[in-house]
Amino acid sequence: MNNERLGNILLHKGLIDREQLDFCLKVQKNNGGERLGKVLRHYDFIKDKDVADALAQQVGWDVYEGEYVPDLEAAHILGIDYLLEHMVFPLRSCGGIAFIFARTDDISATDHIQSKFNSPVRFYVGCEGHLRSALEKIVGRKKDQEIVKQDGDDLLIWFEEHLNAAIAQGATDIHIEPSAKAVEMRFRVDGILRFRDTLRLSCLSRLANIIFHKAEVAVSDFGHFHDARFTHRHMDRDVDVRVSHIPSVHGSSLVLRLLDKSKAAIALTDLGYAPDHWEMIRNDLIKPEGITLVIGPTGCGKTTTLYAMLNHSKDISRKIITVEDPVEIESSLMSQVQINPKRGIHFHEAVRAFLRHDPDVILIGEVRDAQTAQEALRASMTGHKVFATLHANKPLDALLRLNDLGVSWAYLANHLGMVITQRLVRRLCSLCKEGHRVRRADLPEYGRKYLSQEEQVIFTAQDCSRCREGFDGRTVIAEVLGIHEGMVRMISCGDMISLKDHLKAQKDHRTLVLDARRLVLAGTTSVEEVVRILG
Repeated sequence: MNNERLGNILLHKGLIDREQLDFCLKVQKNNGGERLGKVLRHYDFIKDKDVADALAQQVGWDVYEGEYVPDLEAAHILGIDYLLEHMVFPLRSCGGIAFIFARTDDISATDHIQSKFNSPVRFYVGCEGHLRSALEKIVGRKKDQEIVKQDGDDLLIWFEEHLNAAIAQGATDIHIEPSAKAVEMRFRVDGILRFRDTLRLSCLSRLANIIFHKAEVAVSDFGHFHDARFTHRHMDRDVDVRVSHIPSVHGSSLVLRLLDKSKAAIALTDLGYAPDHWEMIRNDLIKPEGITLVIGPTGCGKTTTLYAMLNHSKDISRKIITVEDPVEIESSLMSQVQINPKRGIHFHEAVRAFLRHDPDVILIGEVRDAQTAQEALRASMTGHKVFATLHANKPLDALLRLNDLGVSWAYLANHLGMVITQRLVRRLCSLCKEGHRVRRADLPEYGRKYLSQEEQVIFTAQDCSRCREGFDGRTVIAEVLGIHEGMVRMISCGDMISLKDHLKAQKDHRTLVLDARRLVLAGTTSVEEVVRILG
């Protein structure tokens, strides 16, 4: 085993600098010797892949980069609790028994595993985030098979088991909705609501009180709207749960938004942007000033993208301040402020205060009104980099919206740097998807625009034990508008018609439809899926 310290390996590879290493070593010392790789990832100085490569160099193992397909028999022999405790994934492999480790210094685990199996065992190093997600899929399947009673004291257990299952499955929301006959529970997974379970109506008030108690809402206050939150401990981490309650005609209707930082903090390079889009975004991040907007409907991943941008450009030398409603992703090396109208904390007031706080970068959770738009512009004019979201469907719509909020065309032309509109589409499962040669004429009219030739190979969803209805996770489709000199005159005059014609004439400018076509032809997603999202 190579005993060279992890920090020195990363330093020699140029993945971190000496200042970052010294900073994290001090933090590690203050936290009782926490693993250095975990500290470096906490501050977003490196990626999971960087740690895996360095650990592999230390121990002389290979880095596993394939599909995480579980060996369920090996998982049963070792037990899921053991696998989670030691962060080990049992890999189904045609070459014999194999395991993927995220922590290579766990000698007791390697010895224990070797003693459990008669045949030779191979060990790999894997990215901890990928490994954790793969283990949670095993947990999710196990919980799907468990039946919990719904009566009396077991109602709390029933709720927490479903809450754990939702987190394990990567759900973003839990919907608890009463109807005339029952209370229905559904999980939103990969943007799709899926049935989970039902509950007798007589249990609804007790269930609502359980959730109210966790969120510190007055119990039995079923007649009002409530927005609250609580923290739920899942495995080895805390998951923030936002509670929305409305008094429906059949009783309390609840939606629980699950904010799991371990899954929300995705690297910008892993979101799925096309290479040319990624290059445009990277060039925009280098600029020390200007406004970058991420737009789209609710649930399209705007906040995730903004934080991925901040984390990509984060450094000890930069001061970053955010104002959000609410703070969805807690992040290191940032000062984060949550909107609180009762205390007079609004978006525009927060941004105005930020300018006296010596920032380099400001994130505005949402530009909702004219005052916030003006303060965002003011921050950009005074030499700050500003990131923000805005509810609009297309880049040109965002320009019109900002002008409606009182931002002049001249200021927009000179201070708006980039507008990104995006949607999330489900990825086809790489193990079971099937390719078919189709003719454009054979597709419904609304699907023909996603083919570039009269006859092409496209892929469709099937189903297997590893995925959900042929899909596994989501990726982004986007339209990226970088403001360059050729557009300044048109924007300054508010000539949106000329700007629209100009973009159509640019061969390298892709609309959402064209970017979706790219993913369809690459076999990343299906025609049916992009039609569901874009029409």
